[in-house]
Amino acid sequence: MKPKISRDEVKKMLVSDSYFEKRHYLLKILQTVVAIFSWLCVVAPFIWILLPFISPENARENHILVY
Repeated sequence: MKPKISRDEVKKMLVSDSYFEKRHYLLKILQTVVAIFSWLCVVAPFIWILLPFISPENARENHILVY
C-alpha cells in the first residue's frame, strides 16, 4: 500500500520560486525588465548586421556603414 503524502510534505519536496508566488510585485517587475533588456541585447546585433542588407537606404540615413 502506498503511503499518503500530505500537501506540506509535497511542498517541501518541490522547488518553489518567488516570481510565481502571490505578491512579490517588485521582484516580478525587475526580473521582467531585465529579461526584456537581455533579449534586446541578443536581438540588436542581428538587426544591426541585417539592416544594411535589407534596406541600404535606411542604413545610410542612420549612418550605418554600407559596403
